[in-house]
Amino acid sequence: MIDANKDELIDFNELLIAIVLASRLQDVEARLGIVFDTWDLSCDGKINQAELVHVITAIYDCSGVTN
Repeated sequence: MIDANKDELIDFNELLIAIVLASRLQDVEARLGIVFDTWDLSCDGKINQAELVHVITAIYDCSGVTN
């Protein structure tokens, strides 16, 4: 959903678009839906272990944690 060009990366422009869209949503369920869709890389309606590891790794990478 956010990865518009399907390169498995979210570039700055894609991130900005997602932030703008999410900020316009007042409904918590809609916001969570966006987050879920972002994490559900296989688009199967489930977040599997590999997808969860991908997200957690990305969070650690963004926070500067190296170990």
